[in-house]
Amino acid sequence: MQKNGKVFQNSILYALSAFVTKGIGFLMLPVYTRLLATEGYGAVNLITSFVGVASYVAALSLYSAILRFYTEFEQDRAGLKRFFGTVMCFLLLSGGAFLGLALIFRDPLTRVLFEGLPFYPLVLMGLLLVFFSVIHTAHTTVLQAMQQGKRLTAINITLCLAQAGLTLILLLVFRLGASGVLLSQLTVYIAYGFFAFFDLKRRDCLTFCLDGALLKRALAYSIPILPHNLSTNIAAYASKLFLNNAANLSSVGLYGVANQFSMVIDTIQASVNRAFMPWFFQTVKQGEEDSREEIARVTRTLLMLYSLLYLGIGLFSEELLVLIAGKDYHEAWRVIPLIVAAFSVKSVYYFTIDVLMYHQEAARRIFLATVTGSLMDILLAAALVGPLGMYGSALAFLGAKIVVVVIIAWMARPYRDQPLSAFDQFLVVLPGLVFLALGLLPSYLVFDTGFYWQNVLIKLAALGGYLA
Repeated sequence: MQKNGKVFQNSILYALSAFVTKGIGFLMLPVYTRLLATEGYGAVNLITSFVGVASYVAALSLYSAILRFYTEFEQDRAGLKRFFGTVMCFLLLSGGAFLGLALIFRDPLTRVLFEGLPFYPLVLMGLLLVFFSVIHTAHTTVLQAMQQGKRLTAINITLCLAQAGLTLILLLVFRLGASGVLLSQLTVYIAYGFFAFFDLKRRDCLTFCLDGALLKRALAYSIPILPHNLSTNIAAYASKLFLNNAANLSSVGLYGVANQFSMVIDTIQASVNRAFMPWFFQTVKQGEEDSREEIARVTRTLLMLYSLLYLGIGLFSEELLVLIAGKDYHEAWRVIPLIVAAFSVKSVYYFTIDVLMYHQEAARRIFLATVTGSLMDILLAAALVGPLGMYGSALAFLGAKIVVVVIIAWMARPYRDQPLSAFDQFLVVLPGLVFLALGLLPSYLVFDTGFYWQNVLIKLAALGGYLA
């Protein structure tokens, strides 16, 4: 029961961190949407999506190895220090190699991946962000593996506040526009890079070394997972590339605002899973008689909490966007419910994927599902973005998530660690999606984009119907 309490405690802490950081993001939206044109916001989104893809490539997905092998070295302090040191030192080398190659081939890179953007300073800052984000993610993954929820939450909130404050200065005082947004993030990540090594060394968790045997073992686990970790980010980036090419950076900016709302869901889901995964691994490893029942109970509870989150964001994103964003961004609400539906499907993915991540032979095959889903996302986006614009991107994302969950569920069938099948999990979230659709019909069919009390009452009735 103590470990069960640990996962809920860390889930609450990670969710609190997500709410605070996303809350600050929402507070920043009025600044972004009034000081940045839709094209400028689109440029920021295009570059940050690239960073999300490139950081996994530069790190060779070693974050996954940190999570998986921590439990094996937990009781061996010397081995743990060598493992962390090997991973961190290798990330410095691999990140530097990626940055060097990107600088050498900067002209074709800019022409193919950043059409319409100047290399100096926007693309260059994006490349530097890749290098420092690798160190940031590795350090926070170490804290996650050690289940230090309080410390990780404090760090995440501090970073978010620091970046928001610096962004305000660069936008309001220096009027740097899109460059200011990227520069604030880069400055914070550079400072964090030095802190990461200092923190690990100070806490006696790091021996600077490159242990070939440990590195080989870590890469043997992480590289097969690289396509899995990479695929979703590639699809999101490709979707924005299609929008930029088929329309313009303005469309990318609108879709980016829509993602700011819907990504609250995924941020919280990921935060909860960061607490759930180590607890799940330990619970399965113990092999207790009541472990399956306990896992099922925790899974159901979290899925029901997710459903309330879907309803809140999906139903009232229109009104909130109208209240806080500049007028040019209001129409972005129309694709938010579709993205919310996609993330509701992804909640089933999170609980099912943990089973495969526990079994190393299964973890090596995860990429088959995620790569297939990403290819589906890219193909659908290529076909739908042209005629449907933002709707095409959202529908492609939804279709890809359904494909991934179906494949992952089929792959998890031989393992009995997760007592709830993917279908059983989906049944838990389905009622929330039904009431979401009912509550939004008047918004699409009757009311123009705006704030109408009659429409708000209809949405409240849908929420009340679900709760009843």
